[in-house]
Amino acid sequence: MDIDKIVSEVSKRLEQTDVNWDGLGSPKPTKECIEKSLKIVRNLLESDCVPSSIGPSFSGGSTIIFKSRSGRELVIEIGKDASVSVLLVEGSNVVLDELTDDREGELSDLVRSYIFTNERS
Repeated sequence: MDIDKIVSEVSKRLEQTDVNWDGLGSPKPTKECIEKSLKIVRNLLESDCVPSSIGPSFSGGSTIIFKSRSGRELVIEIGKDASVSVLLVEGSNVVLDELTDDREGELSDLVRSYIFTNERS
């Protein structure tokens, strides 16, 4: 896996997002959001955590999504102010967690435990 190439492609995609990219008037991701997103994506890829999708979010931020074969989803939302939130979704059960900068290192462990546990058998 060429991590530099993937990070470069994510950077280009987020930076080239236009205002109203979704037809609903959503803003493009901010510079702060893009910088934080690229840092998180690189760290996740270096930990062998490959997202299902990465893209802009309606709030001027970005979204990194992981999906398991069993239907679980883990959504990392990077806000326009570079804040980080994590949604854990399983059926109708949703848990939201706001991550402070000192907890960002927990993301790869969280992805592994929530998404990849029992997936690689």
